Amino acid sequence: MLSIPRNCFWDDEDILSLHPYTHRSCPRTYMMPALDRFLTLDEMVSEPSTMIKNNKFQADLDLRNFDPNGIHVKLDGNILQVDAKQEKKGDGHYEFREFVRKITIPEEVAEDQLKCKLDKNGRLRIEGPLKKQLEIEEKGRNIPIEMVNQKK
Repeated sequence: MLSIPRNCFWDDEDILSLHPYTHRSCPRTYMMPALDRFLTLDEMVSEPSTMIKNNKFQADLDLRNFDPNGIHVKLDGNILQVDAKQEKKGDGHYEFREFVRKITIPEEVAEDQLKCKLDKNGRLRIEGPLKKQLEIEEKGRNIPIEMVNQKK
């Protein structure tokens, strides 16, 4: 058995040189970028799409894998928290999903007028108008979710 120290590989070409048939058995793997080019955690985790345009705040979240009854949106100060949980039990298996996302609401958004809409594709849209005067309110409240485009 060939003993190779763990730190001997500098790049993909070093691995390929170990055995002449390596490239033929795994050609696609070695066409990928080197390991040092992996995405960082920040690049892998998708941020919610948020923006202020035409005097309106809007944030979109993809919650298609969750039951609408398990989705909750809460505002605490200027932090909007979206929680979603789903649990499935079956014969010989158990499935649990959980989603938590916190979004900082800009000061110019009228927090008391935020609305949530969940479409049939699981896209949650949180929107609200901008304040006419900048006011900072310190109160928490739950935000109801309105179901839109649901087939009956």
